[in-house]
Amino acid sequence: MSEMIGRKLDAMNRRQDRMEISLRRIEKLDRVLRIFPTTAASPIHQEEYMDNQSLPQTSVSDDEFLDIPVQWRFSLIELKQINLHSTGPGNFAKNICIKLYPELFGPDNLRYQYSFFGGGPLQKKELDHVRKSYLARYVLYFHPDVKDADMWKSKVVPKINEYLRRSNQRKE
Repeated sequence: MSEMIGRKLDAMNRRQDRMEISLRRIEKLDRVLRIFPTTAASPIHQEEYMDNQSLPQTSVSDDEFLDIPVQWRFSLIELKQINLHSTGPGNFAKNICIKLYPELFGPDNLRYQYSFFGGGPLQKKELDHVRKSYLARYVLYFHPDVKDADMWKSKVVPKINEYLRRSNQRKE
């Protein structure tokens, strides 16, 4: 009897896992659809769509990052593009990190001397606090699920640290 209950529970858990995976896919698709609306899909609305193209492409959310200095501020379109090509919050943070810390990825490869929090057995330097706060704001704007400190440390920080210590494997 208990063996049959165990099998039924296992089957329910597998179904629940499949449903959660499907839900994550739907949420990701929903984010993509919000980034790229399909208003021009039907020819009936083509003229209306073309008229809207002349309007300025600003939105309420563009004001979100106005307090960030211009040299570290990215347009919402650029951020959406980076997010679209990222596989998750850690990968998105890594891609933003490359743009926020260009001096680390130059020919001197200073990135090997840095980690997110610094320290460790190699006594690495910590990334700049101010730019880390900008990084956090960009990541949390698109991925609010990593707002919790433990989630941030488990999903974002390791991806950045891995990229900082990874050698250039790609030869172009």
